[in-house]
Amino acid sequence: MLGVVVGLVVGGTILLATQRYGLLATFVRLAVFTTIANSVQTLDPSHWYFGFSLAVLFVAVAAYGFRTSLGERRLLRDEFFG
Repeated sequence: MLGVVVGLVVGGTILLATQRYGLLATFVRLAVFTTIANSVQTLDPSHWYFGFSLAVLFVAVAAYGFRTSLGERRLLRDEFFG
């Protein structure tokens, strides 16, 4: 039963991303999800891959902070493209 619910949620987010943001956003979402799901993560400093986990956590927090700091502003102005 839980597998069905998870499948519906994942399928719904894929469908929503495709309809709302386009095919590129869907591919990026799938690539990020697959990378996170297949990478080894830990917060135990005694494991040898702790540095990688810490780097991933740092990048995720930095990306969230960057996106939040922009607020409603665009990343690039329209004049940038000519």
